[in-house]
Amino acid sequence: MELSPGQTSEWKKVAPGDFEDWNRQSQSFEPLVAGRWNIFNLTGSGDPLRVRGFEVTANFLDTLRVQPALGRGFLKDTNISGSGTEVVLSDGLWERQFGADPHIIGQRIRLNDRLLTVVGVMPKGFNFPLSAELWVRLVLTSEEQSSRTTHSLFVVTRRQPGVSLHQAQAEMNAIAGQLENAYPNTNQGWHTHVIPIAEFVTGELVRSYTLLLLGAVAFVLLIACANVANLQFARGTMRSQEVAVRLSLGATRFRVARQSLIESILLGLGGATLGLPLAALGVKLILVNMPLDVASYLPGWNTIAIDWRALLFTLSVSVLAGIISGVAPALQNARVNLNETLKQGGRSGSAGSSRHPLRSTFVVLQITLSLVLLVGAGLMIKGMRQLVSMTHEFPPSTVLAMRLNLPDTRYKDAQQMSAFYDRMLEKVSAIPGVQSAALGTQLPFSEGDINTTPFSIEGRPPTSPRDRRTAVIQYVSPSFLPLLGIALQQGRQITSDDGFSALPVAVINQRLARKYWPSQSALGQRLRVGSDESAGPWMTIVGVVSDVKNSWISSQAEPSIYIPYRQSPPHFAALALRTQGAPLSVLPGVRSRIAEMDAEVPLYKIMPYDELIHQSILGPRYVAVLLSVLGVIALILAAVGLYGVMSYMFPLCRIRHIPEV
Repeated sequence: MELSPGQTSEWKKVAPGDFEDWNRQSQSFEPLVAGRWNIFNLTGSGDPLRVRGFEVTANFLDTLRVQPALGRGFLKDTNISGSGTEVVLSDGLWERQFGADPHIIGQRIRLNDRLLTVVGVMPKGFNFPLSAELWVRLVLTSEEQSSRTTHSLFVVTRRQPGVSLHQAQAEMNAIAGQLENAYPNTNQGWHTHVIPIAEFVTGELVRSYTLLLLGAVAFVLLIACANVANLQFARGTMRSQEVAVRLSLGATRFRVARQSLIESILLGLGGATLGLPLAALGVKLILVNMPLDVASYLPGWNTIAIDWRALLFTLSVSVLAGIISGVAPALQNARVNLNETLKQGGRSGSAGSSRHPLRSTFVVLQITLSLVLLVGAGLMIKGMRQLVSMTHEFPPSTVLAMRLNLPDTRYKDAQQMSAFYDRMLEKVSAIPGVQSAALGTQLPFSEGDINTTPFSIEGRPPTSPRDRRTAVIQYVSPSFLPLLGIALQQGRQITSDDGFSALPVAVINQRLARKYWPSQSALGQRLRVGSDESAGPWMTIVGVVSDVKNSWISSQAEPSIYIPYRQSPPHFAALALRTQGAPLSVLPGVRSRIAEMDAEVPLYKIMPYDELIHQSILGPRYVAVLLSVLGVIALILAAVGLYGVMSYMFPLCRIRHIPEV
């Protein structure tokens, strides 16, 4: 991955020109593999289907050391200008769309209006990158191959035998320095970061969630250990006479402590034995109820099972828990005061009950950890509700959302795409039950992450590579901002007059205006997408609107630029319809109207907008639910443990009845 100037953790994709130089100059790796995501319209085999594919160089499968279960992979070639006429299918797509036809090899399928030959079907369970449904050859134009400003490629490879990760990183740092000297305008300040594939696949969020849940489980385990330790304390108090007698008969204090510790460890092993069947049931319930959108980001989730490694881990944890819960009681038994205990006789229990402040400490620890878990879960749930409530300006439950993409083979220029979107909005707006229709690049909270794009400000070139300006770029219809309740603060909204022949204009949000024009109005200023040297037009800022977060991952609203789609229509778009009744009731009419225009344009991610928002925050919601469950379990354990200790110790503290004389 590449790191942009001034960044230490924000990984960027790789520019094709840099990839070519890496491939030629690096000695620490096998031939590099490049790939990038693409969305394909699969037509000609039933209803149009949107599939997510990965464009790769020909050595992709050889580098991963995996081969198709049916057919072959791509012909060996390491360049990125090969022919893109072959496709390899995933096992899931092969079964779902082609009925697991064993004669699929050699057949031609239509992807984005191009005929590609199926040469292979991957084994069941192969899903690298996650959620990829097919793989095609990566084809770049000569201009794209030499580009060092468009960072669009993922790069994967294997280290040569005997080369450490540190050595590989050092070599890539040297290559990055050479490219910086050779191409200062594009590569100054850019660095290369070599990371293990496991770290790349899991990502920061999955790792953070895993550590969070492991911490919660550790809290529950500590509470259980405190329970056992408290009961062992109470039991040891009751056995102080026995221990004193054994010591007086010649037993060593070490043997007494060892016996107590062994008893505690046996209790831990017994608990593990009883807990394994419950764990197996819990794993089964989690897998059965795992939301698909969460599972798609968890590599190998469907292979989770209790195997020998899980058994070994359980054994280790149970022994450790036994030691943790048994050390303090063992030391208590070994430090019994022989003379005092034998003299006190039956009174030793009551006396001893007040001599161990650790018992009170354990009780406080149990309650504290339980409350920490419950408060943490409550805060996560409150945060999720606040995210959803951010849509209070309009009712998302009455909005139908969907996505579509126009294949660049038939919609080659902006006029064609703009004409299609114009007719589509006109047709769907006339459907009974539809109040308004809007088009945009992406709806807020429709994805877990959001992409930002560099932009330039006229007359204010960056003073250094670290002064890199990025924003969320949205190509929208005039009705997009009003439908989402994004209020106008200054200037005007985008109108239907903002077309190809009109002055290029843009509307920005308050965050961007405050950041770059803190002491003056942003109206009338000009900016454009890309660098100062890019060919895009300068756009005049005609309006400033309120902020809206596009993703729950962001701590605050991102700088955003809204551009009329008629001036620069995108191939990929989101359609939002505000309806009078149930959103899905207008779906048949939408399908038929769009099919009249182009029957091979698939619609996907079709759902009410509130459901789409809930789906985008499904990961943190899932973690919040698990934390809540663990918090409740912890509180129950603390309550049961406290009750157990109190009931065990109560007979020692009761007041004896003294008969009258």
